[in-house]
Amino acid sequence: MRRSAIWVRVGTASQGWTGRLVPGGAERIHVHFPFEKGPSHAALGSRLSLGLAQPGMSVAVRDDATLIRVDRRREDALECVLEMDHPEWLLAYLPDAVIDRRTDKRRWIRAAPEADSNVLVPVILPEAPPSAQRLVGRLLDGSAGGVGLAFPMVAEPRLCRTETMRATVPMPGLKGVGEWVCQVRYRALLDDGRVRYGLQFVSDGVAVHPPGPQLESLWDCDECGTEGLLAQTHVHCPQCGAPARGPDRHPSWRELATPDVHPMCGTDVDCPSCGVVHGELARFCGHCGDVLPSEPRAAKKGWVRTR
Repeated sequence: MRRSAIWVRVGTASQGWTGRLVPGGAERIHVHFPFEKGPSHAALGSRLSLGLAQPGMSVAVRDDATLIRVDRRREDALECVLEMDHPEWLLAYLPDAVIDRRTDKRRWIRAAPEADSNVLVPVILPEAPPSAQRLVGRLLDGSAGGVGLAFPMVAEPRLCRTETMRATVPMPGLKGVGEWVCQVRYRALLDDGRVRYGLQFVSDGVAVHPPGPQLESLWDCDECGTEGLLAQTHVHCPQCGAPARGPDRHPSWRELATPDVHPMCGTDVDCPSCGVVHGELARFCGHCGDVLPSEPRAAKKGWVRTR
């Protein structure tokens, strides 16, 4: 990889990282972080401060930028793409910054699936709280090595903090039907406001089945009378939005329920505030308590359900 002699300091209000400018276009700059992790867990669309300098300069060029892309495909470094607020300053004060105007020829190895483009892929974020682990992505493309999924922007604050996720691939021709452990290799903003995640299958193509059902204790909502809510999955009542109040109780044999079979859980409705998915019987988000849309996702234009 060619790198210029220009050092770049990228920071937030509480953190900062130092990298080197990668030759490329002027409006969106590529920064290579060989020594530090860089903004690997910063949300796409975040506003970052930017400082650029090269040997012999007494004052750095300072600007603000938007995080557009985070690339982890190199094992020894991280590369980010930033969109500057004033790209003309780069050419005015650092004429050597743009020394290679060729477009980036690298591409994630992918193939368009031979199926309807509106395939939904349920994913689970193991590192997130139980009430926020379930999301649904839209399949963009895929291959035997990985898949590209699109998620709503509201889910990015949780997605950006995860490095692995479990995806249920519903296409036998692409990667045998089943749940697969995936590693996040890159993520980027899409022009339509969604975020794209490039996932690589791990375990060398071996399907990973989750362990046996994980039972949760139950709680009953005092506000609306709904009984048998899951203590970890339902932080708020899915019927009225009231926050959970103890004490929890252990389920009886007739009440044994897991998130896979609970009537309030499912993949029918997305929360507009946090992106967590729910069953069609839920009226409020069990994670944040916000009101859920009355129209299931299956009825929305451009989305179809698959089995």
